[in-house]
Amino acid sequence: MYFKGVGLPEKKTHEVTINFYSKINPDKIISKNTSRCIEFVISKADTKASYWPKLTNDKTKPHWLKVDFNRWKDEGSDDEREEGDNAMSLDDMLRTANDNKLSFDDLDEDQDDSDDEAMPGLTEDKDEEKK
Repeated sequence: MYFKGVGLPEKKTHEVTINFYSKINPDKIISKNTSRCIEFVISKADTKASYWPKLTNDKTKPHWLKVDFNRWKDEGSDDEREEGDNAMSLDDMLRTANDNKLSFDDLDEDQDDSDDEAMPGLTEDKDEEKK
């Protein structure tokens, strides 16, 4: 895949050729231009093929290439699942947990706890006593 663009505010030209691990479907490439970066969703040509061990066939990972773990799919996950299905992201789980506030109403306040023991008094330093 070949990409060329101009970054702001320096108006610096960026150009890259990405050699993918295997063939991709160029008709299914989706791009999103944000204020900080450009994101691509790229589909493999053979959707039934096994997972790629890496994105490119280069020996080293380019420093500018990042993994979006919010979109990560494990090898055993269901590829057919759409976002609208019953899938819940980590953000959704945390938001749900935050909405279900914990209640301490069912705790027994009369029950003894090791934290309730009296604290020992402060002792003076032996050097202080000699003065």
